[in-house]
Formats: sequence, C-alpha cells, structure tokens
Amino acid sequence: MYAQILPAILVIRIHRCCFAILLLLLLHLQLSILSYLAGDARFLWRLCSSWITPRDPNPCETMRLLQLRKHGEVSLTKDLTGNIPPYAILSHTWGADEEEVTFEDLKQGAGKNKAGYQKISFCEKQAAGHGLEYVWIDTCCIDKSSSAELSEALISMFRWYSQADRCYVYLADVSKRNWQVDFYNSRWFTRGWTLQELLAPSSVEFFSREGKRLGGKNSLCQHVSKITGIPANAIQGEPLSSFSVDERRSWAEKRQTKREEDEAYSLMGIVDVYMPPLYGEGRGSAIRRLEKDINEKKLRDKNWHVEHYLQI
Repeated sequence: MYAQILPAILVIRIHRCCFAILLLLLLHLQLSILSYLAGDARFLWRLCSSWITPRDPNPCETMRLLQLRKHGEVSLTKDLTGNIPPYAILSHTWGADEEEVTFEDLKQGAGKNKAGYQKISFCEKQAAGHGLEYVWIDTCCIDKSSSAELSEALISMFRWYSQADRCYVYLADVSKRNWQVDFYNSRWFTRGWTLQELLAPSSVEFFSREGKRLGGKNSLCQHVSKITGIPANAIQGEPLSSFSVDERRSWAEKRQTKREEDEAYSLMGIVDVYMPPLYGEGRGSAIRRLEKDINEKKLRDKNWHVEHYLQI
C-alpha cells in the first residue's frame, strides 16, 4: 500500500516545490522591475512610508515684524499667524554681539545707542520709501532666549526671505566712494547664511554703508556671479530645483558661519530639506543629519514620480 502511495506523495511535493520556486521567481522579477524604476531595492518600504509622510514639510507660519511708526520709531508686532502683511527684509553681516539691537532691547525701549541701530534706521527708511509699513530683521525680531522660537525661525527663514517684497543688503564694509573694489571684497559674500538671502528673494538691492543704492542682484548679476561662482540664472531667479543638490551645496563651500552647526542649518532652504537645529551636536553630526534628510527626500521624490507614472 505504501509503495503505491509514495509516488503520489512525491509528485505532490515536487509540484509544490515547483510552484514555490515559480512564485519566488515572479516575486524576484517584480522586485527587480520596481527596484529599477525606483533606483533603490527598498522601494516598496519607501513607497508605503511616503503615503504617511508629508512630501514637503510645512514650516512654522508664525512670524514677528517691526512696524514703522511716526518720527522714525518702530515697535514689535504681536506674533502674526497667516495673513502676513507686505514687508521688507534686511540682509547684513553681524557685528559684535553687544553692538546688535536685540529683541529684549526693543521690548524695553532700548538699543538706540547701539551701533546696530543704524541698520534698523536704514531698513526703515528704505521700506518707507517703497510704501512698506513693516520690516523683518533677524537681530531683533526673534526671541533668541526661546530655543523653540529660534528653531522655528531658522527653519522658516528661507521662506521668509522668499516672501519678502524687498530685500535690502546693507554692506557695512563697502564705501560709496570706492564701492566697486569694496564690493568684490565684502564680507557679506563669505558668510553662510547670506547665501539664502541672495537666492531666496525675488528683489535684492545692495547698499553701501552710507545707504547709497549700488544696484539690484539682476543689474549686478555678472559681478555677483563672478564673486560667488553661482550661475547667473540661479541668481536671477531660476528655480533652485533646476540645479543638482551637489551643485547647490558647492555654492557654500567657501562660506563660513559663526557656529559650526550653521554650516548645515544654513543650507536647509537651499537644498529644500528641514530638520530641527540642535546646537551643541557639532558640525559632523549636523552635516550627517542634513545628508540623511537629503537622501530621504530623493527617495520620496523618486517614489512620487514612480507612483505618478504607475497611475498614468
């Protein structure tokens, strides 16, 4: 009896093995195709995760402005959430900490005797001339005693510059008498954070320390491109997504930041990734986190394109 049943059992087992092998081959073929389309063997996992992960983060919508008053006075607004009024924004290089007007200074009605107040007066004058009632200045519109507010501001800053009606670049080391020579040697072109302040706004105007207008980033484009190594079309407003991440990062290679972690944080808007600043983590850790987020964004973008293609 067993001799009769044994061949049948063997046939059934052979059929099952062949079926299992066929399923494995089909699964391998499907994974190979999907991996080819996505460019990564972890495509399925990434695709599923992308359904529950926002493709683009939504930075904080709250900001605080300076409101221009009569007789050259300014006052801080309340925290504004949505419906932000038109405003001008200042780009500059920081002096010594004790020279800059802070959030606390303005709250207490102080700071007018500080050297940095000249930049506030300059920005106020230019904004008023363009019919703007509000300005934003990084030294005094952020409460830096609040780590949460500082973190939100750093994440939002690229967007704030991009949404400003006007960006005034105050060059403290450029004299109107010899401005063309001074312009090429200005410290402003060597700082990390000023890269996004050049590229994000649609309107960027350069001024000497006396407040004389030197030109806009379009009229001075060839000079700015020669100084920075940034292509003219990027300076003139071509979307940064038109340039590879590696090329965008190369624009910051020779720039310096006061705090080592800012070398990474100042690139968030440039490479379109956002991560919480963690001062004290060190430059290496900040760069690694930035690169990790860049790679994850690349995968999300690939997954989105593949999903879109499959839907078509």
